[in-house]
Amino acid sequence: MITQKKYFFLLLFVSYSFFLFGQANRKISIEQCMEQAILHHPIYQQHQLQSKRSDYVLRNYQNDLYPSVAVSGKASWQNEVTSFPIAFPGISIPAVSKDQYRLSVDLSQPVYRGGLLQQQIEMEQNALALANLQTDKELYAIKMQTKNLFFQVLILDKQQRIIRSYQEILQQKYSELAVFVQEGVALESGLDVLKLELIISEQDLLNITNMRSALIQNLNEFTQLEMSATDEFLVPLTNDLPVLSQDRFEYHLLRLQQKQIETAKNMINTKAKPMVFAFATAGYGRPGFNLLSNNFADFYMFGLSLKWDLWDWNQNRTEMKILDINSQLIETQKQSFDLNIQLAVNQIQVEIENQKAQLKKDPEIIALRANVLKTAEAQFKNGNITGTDYIVELQKMNQAKLNFELHQIALINSQLTYMEILGKL
Repeated sequence: MITQKKYFFLLLFVSYSFFLFGQANRKISIEQCMEQAILHHPIYQQHQLQSKRSDYVLRNYQNDLYPSVAVSGKASWQNEVTSFPIAFPGISIPAVSKDQYRLSVDLSQPVYRGGLLQQQIEMEQNALALANLQTDKELYAIKMQTKNLFFQVLILDKQQRIIRSYQEILQQKYSELAVFVQEGVALESGLDVLKLELIISEQDLLNITNMRSALIQNLNEFTQLEMSATDEFLVPLTNDLPVLSQDRFEYHLLRLQQKQIETAKNMINTKAKPMVFAFATAGYGRPGFNLLSNNFADFYMFGLSLKWDLWDWNQNRTEMKILDINSQLIETQKQSFDLNIQLAVNQIQVEIENQKAQLKKDPEIIALRANVLKTAEAQFKNGNITGTDYIVELQKMNQAKLNFELHQIALINSQLTYMEILGKL
């Protein structure tokens, strides 16, 4: 009879077994890997940090509209003060002390700045969009690294499958030949040839297994998916390829840079406009505003001030010319990028067509290799050819199957590379 304690441990063991079974043999897709690689990369946090930084910048721009308040104080002694050199009969004019004191509160409030705040906000919004696009571009490169690692695993998987199939054939032929050797109709040296080929294939399989483990470890570093050697990596499905368009991050970056230049020009025009401020000053000191009084007194003043730079020695005009040149530089970068993208697209399209042509011929090659291998097998059994000759034909057949599998993977990889070039992946 099972006690309650034993039942608990049995239930725990069964649950853990189901957990392990659920963790094994997972199906891993390239979309899942790329998505997780982005989410777990440190660069992904830059979006949030850049938005927070931009909020602080905009808050400071808004704060510029509030009145600025400053407290100023001064205590001084001077060698000479204002005095009247002429004496007036019956009138006593007090002398101002050479030690003077002043403590005041000064307030300044922008009234009109020519739309400077709106230009500042637009500049910062463009700067944030540029920073986010640059981050997206770097994350896109992370996706490409993940894609390349994924496809390397797929290629090794195909190689593993072909080698294991090859080993099954070798093992089957070894068993058949062992019977012939026992019956005295075949030489034992043939068994050695097959055994040697089995050992070599085991070495190849071990090398592939180690390489695959290293790639999965790197993928885990990117994705944090904790994938294992037993997980199945799914071959991606590709749809109709998109047409060439200006949709890559670089195009958006160049367009935003052009927009930022136009905003910078508007900023220059805004700074050339007159600016009006309201001001107020209140304080206590000696002397006050009445310079003929030598007593401590309150004082205050308020009014409007105007600031307008009428001549800047053509600095604004020179800055405009600099911005125009920067705009032309961006245009040349765009033309250069267009050319490089077109060249890359042309090259990958040729590769795709070549790979499709190879795939059409692969089944025919495999069928012909099968016929040649069948003949070689019969000759080997009859002793007309050596075991080495048979192994050569078997290897050629194995390579033809492997080529077919690799050409399929290469075509899909090239199609995804085409989408990568267009910025559609």
